[in-house]
Amino acid sequence: MSMADDGTEHPRTYAPLAALAAMLQGRGIRSELGASLEVANSGGAIAQPSDLITCRARAVDGDRLWFFDGEGEPIAPAENVTEAAMHIAAGQLRVSEPPFGLVDALYAAVRHRYPQLGASCEYLPEPSPDGLECGPPEPGNHLRLRRGADTRRVRWDGNVETFVWSFGPDKGERLAADPERAADQVAATFGIGRGRESR
Repeated sequence: MSMADDGTEHPRTYAPLAALAAMLQGRGIRSELGASLEVANSGGAIAQPSDLITCRARAVDGDRLWFFDGEGEPIAPAENVTEAAMHIAAGQLRVSEPPFGLVDALYAAVRHRYPQLGASCEYLPEPSPDGLECGPPEPGNHLRLRRGADTRRVRWDGNVETFVWSFGPDKGERLAADPERAADQVAATFGIGRGRESR
């Protein structure tokens, strides 16, 4: 049975947290490992962590281990250490990066309600060359969604004040303006059942 330096027994979660700590160290981000992972803020003061990362089973994903942030929001499955490290590193740089606006809200709703659906926020400075048969997404903030080989994008359209498909077979079609309703519509498009799921 693995045991952390603080004496807390957590055999399933210590190893993923240790792997995440090592990955963050490789990115120049300091952390302190115990029953959870205290991630140092940009000033490096461990007494004031920018986040407290935990690792625990997530019921909505068949009790698979996930990393969670200090507010209890899911970050990534525990086996996806690289994705989790990138998410944490991006959060530390968020102040200097352009915000994603309402796309961030849709991202949060998708990750919370449908963890089996891959999602990432991205800023396209120019039209993306991929999938020209569907028409490239226009520049701006997009939510990139994927399940298997199926990749699509959604953006917020300020002209019609709602989310719209920006890449994929449904490009140009409107979704709901409410992020959680739009998340349900997105999931249904990928063949995932609607309805709020618990973490």
